[in-house]
Amino acid sequence: MTQNPTPAQASLKEMLWLFFGFSGRITREIYWLGFGFCYIISLIVIQPHFRGIETVEDIEKIPAYVLPFMLLFVWCELALVVKRAHDKGLSGFIALLALVPLVNFAFLIFLGLIAGDSGPNKYGRYPNTPPQNKV
Repeated sequence: MTQNPTPAQASLKEMLWLFFGFSGRITREIYWLGFGFCYIISLIVIQPHFRGIETVEDIEKIPAYVLPFMLLFVWCELALVVKRAHDKGLSGFIALLALVPLVNFAFLIFLGLIAGDSGPNKYGRYPNTPPQNKV
């Protein structure tokens, strides 16, 4: 017999899905809030280590533990972009545009402005809910 998760457990599961999962759909509001949260964390954890970096040689001054945080930030960004693309009925592979310089900024804004599909699509019945496990 399975127990229902507590609200805190459910919220943690949803947060993990939002920032680390690549399935399901999210609305524009959750997309922007997720990006805002990621950037605030990045400003606190990553950005201070880039002060005083002016040349390529200065990169040696960045502590080694910053790289995993940078990779984690990119992973979270891609997870948000994939789910937002899914809300519009697009393949998650289009999220790779978020990694292309000069294209990425316009693409991320575009995804944040276009409306998603109004009803169910092949990526989920409803936005902002983790996909249900099939029993």
